[in-house]
Amino acid sequence: VNRDFSAATDLADGLVADANMPFRDAHHIVGELVRLAIDAGKSANELTSEMLDQAVIEVTGAPLGWPEDKLHKYLNPVDSVNARTSGGPAPVATQQAVQRQLQHIDHALAVVASTRARLEAANQDMDEQIKALASI
Repeated sequence: VNRDFSAATDLADGLVADANMPFRDAHHIVGELVRLAIDAGKSANELTSEMLDQAVIEVTGAPLGWPEDKLHKYLNPVDSVNARTSGGPAPVATQQAVQRQLQHIDHALAVVASTRARLEAANQDMDEQIKALASI
């Protein structure tokens, strides 16, 4: 899961928050970094601070000097999901959505059970009426 670039936007957000740069620049830097990685045949967990600095220099003209652990922290999809507090893949929002769906399923199963019971009662009533008519 750490091999793809699914958390690339988090890296851009981190550049904005921690390096005080405009999102537009951060977005271009991350795009350049991903291009460099793909060209080098590297996955997200193989990125280096040097590669990040190369992308930053390409966009801003000066290196950033981030340590690799900081770079990898922002690119970790598990950390990305766990950092969410609302919407999207946020664990709490996901759990709430699951609970709503389970309630919906429970309601639907109750409706099905009720319908089956009514159909069974109607079928028994019909059988009794047929027997009553046949005995006349």
